[in-house]
Amino acid sequence: MNMPLLALGVLVVIILLFYFIRKSQVKAWSELAAQTGLLCEAGNPLSPIRVIGKYRNRNLVMETFRTSSKNTDTCTRIIVGVNNTASLRLTLTEENILTKIGKKLGGQDIQTGNDAIDKRFIIKGEPETKIQQLLASFDVCQMLLSTPLLMIEIVGGEIRYEQYVFEKNVKRLQRLFDLLCLLAEGVEKIN
Repeated sequence: MNMPLLALGVLVVIILLFYFIRKSQVKAWSELAAQTGLLCEAGNPLSPIRVIGKYRNRNLVMETFRTSSKNTDTCTRIIVGVNNTASLRLTLTEENILTKIGKKLGGQDIQTGNDAIDKRFIIKGEPETKIQQLLASFDVCQMLLSTPLLMIEIVGGEIRYEQYVFEKNVKRLQRLFDLLCLLAEGVEKIN
């Protein structure tokens, strides 16, 4: 078989695969944008996909990103604006086998007093009392516990969610929007 022809065939298959994957991604985020009153920007096929606008009276940006130039996986980031006058800093991630080992070796994280939250998440940040106050809200606890695979940060005027996959489940994404806005409301009440 002719090698240049085989290479061309493989290249065509890769381009078509990329085209159909991106098309399904843009369709999912466009549907979400239409349901939430936001705007979906797809740009050219190599640019990030973005959903932007106001959601529950907050600036919201959802975008795709790559973790490094070598990584070909498309990841998802959601950023919600918050008036964080108390300079609260928070990192909340799912506990995993490595963090469990770290705890056994003396690693510390913030304890909220809610066993379900404390067992499921590694919570870091400051001021500790304000983080405990934020996570004491019944609504916040329920949303956190009913939303799988979370990695949330509060830094400065932003609340960020990141996931190292492309999120395209519209119901889950809208739930994440609601969770981040609920956290923003809680941060602003604490200030």
